[in-house]
Amino acid sequence: MSVISREMISDNFIGVDLFDNGREYDKSQLSEKIDRWKYLLVNECNAKKGDKILIGISTINVDFLALCFAIFELSLVLVIADQEPVRVIGGKDIVNPKISSLMPLDIIIWEYVTTSPNANDPMTMKFKYFREHCDRIFMLNNLNKIQIPEDISEVSSIRPDVTDVLMLTTSSGSTGTAKIIEHNHGFFHDLCVRNSTRFSGNVIHHKNMHHGSSLSVFYLPSLASDAVERNYFLSCYEERMQSFVSSIKGIDLNHISFPYIHMLNSFVMNSTEQDAKFPNMRVSLLTYIPSHCKEYIAEGYFAEVESIFGSNETAGPVFLSTLNKENLDTFENKKFYKPDDFYRIELIDNELNVTLPVYDKTIRTNDLFNCDGNNYYHNGRSDLVRINDVQIDFGFLERLCSYFNDNILLITDDVENKLYLLIEKNSEYDSEEKSKKLVKNINARLKVNFSSNLVFVDKYDVADFTQFITGVKIDRELIRDYFRNHV
Repeated sequence: MSVISREMISDNFIGVDLFDNGREYDKSQLSEKIDRWKYLLVNECNAKKGDKILIGISTINVDFLALCFAIFELSLVLVIADQEPVRVIGGKDIVNPKISSLMPLDIIIWEYVTTSPNANDPMTMKFKYFREHCDRIFMLNNLNKIQIPEDISEVSSIRPDVTDVLMLTTSSGSTGTAKIIEHNHGFFHDLCVRNSTRFSGNVIHHKNMHHGSSLSVFYLPSLASDAVERNYFLSCYEERMQSFVSSIKGIDLNHISFPYIHMLNSFVMNSTEQDAKFPNMRVSLLTYIPSHCKEYIAEGYFAEVESIFGSNETAGPVFLSTLNKENLDTFENKKFYKPDDFYRIELIDNELNVTLPVYDKTIRTNDLFNCDGNNYYHNGRSDLVRINDVQIDFGFLERLCSYFNDNILLITDDVENKLYLLIEKNSEYDSEEKSKKLVKNINARLKVNFSSNLVFVDKYDVADFTQFITGVKIDRELIRDYFRNHV
């Protein structure tokens, strides 16, 4: 069965719930939990095939895993909302346009409602926003209290079709409005079977799959591997990293994933304080491998760090970059290799084009690579957008920002046909006089570069860049919305 269902989970599955004092579950016990959730979704939540569902749960345990597979088997569409839907920027509520493009929702399963008196508390704002875009909201605690009948075979037997949509997310939106991305069961099944060969030993699951690529590169493939001995489950947050490290210290772990570099750094810092090392563990990152990881490897905190190259459109890994003791002295973090022939790739004028199996469609990534045998060197991006019919090279704008010491951001808006300038607060350009001079200077450079008087900065503002960081990078789509509606 080429779909995401319990059948793809290894028959050797052992799930260790570190939230429940290390209680172990085998596959038959997991199946019972999956069936229970399927009954609740159908009979309590009125779930129907194709419904869009959001999981607002931060507790990562075996029950969370069962809920995910119940969703998959019922052909519900899992909405990946990996960013805050609303932020307070400059004293105003800014709605994240990526999240709003995924609305409305049909069902929400929510873990708790915060009682914080602070109206700007992230959980309060998040729940308030989603509640306004969904009629069927169910609290996890209430669902857990419901008794189910003994015979639930009718819902237990339900399985998806290979063409059913599995998940919904968005593209990055670096140069233009973010696109809605969907993946179906057939593609994800084949991808996860392919990726399952990369896992063995003991795996720790500490983040949910609300990061566009985590579902296919780590979360599901590790469950499908017959070589994995145990899957450990325990939530991890940077502010609770000390407790997380203490809980897994002494376990011979082989695989962990950190979507963000700051989490990896916090993990190592707390491991140092507790004299905890994981000499057989591979750390998977969704970013470049920073140079200071060489120290982590040399000092024995873990065996290997890998960078997974891909995107929400392609999933992955399309390319891999690996750092271990064997290449400490020769490692280059922009040097990647192609692990197999799952994806068909082509460089057209050095721009990476990726053809996805199952869909048989080609994705133009805008990423530039130089190829040397099986080595691929990432050489930036080639994004082109149009403003007032003038083609603008996104790479040029990035270089222009660097010229001004990265104290500015130039944001293209191909919907409004405008170019925006964001100036870093408290930088050398943060004054009315200097800001006006900066705008004049930049407009002159743009006109020379594009040989047209049609390209110019339409709006500018001064703000704290950190307000627009989602994960590891500046979210340009969030800045566009900021300018469109509030500046």
